[in-house]
Amino acid sequence: MSKRSPKSISEKLEIVLLHLEAGKSLSWLARRYGVSKDTLSNWVRKYKEAGVEGTRGKSSLDEV
Repeated sequence: MSKRSPKSISEKLEIVLLHLEAGKSLSWLARRYGVSKDTLSNWVRKYKEAGVEGTRGKSSLDEV
């Protein structure tokens, strides 16, 4: 299986909101977008903690 390309901030936000606002399950989203459930759980947690800034990932935090 090939390594998938990283998701953009807008893609991460779209996926997180599909879970939180539209009620899509993490399992369904993981299959649909090719991202592990653990990764999705991390995105959701970070979004809840820091909002959109939480979806930016580690690299943007290193720049601050």
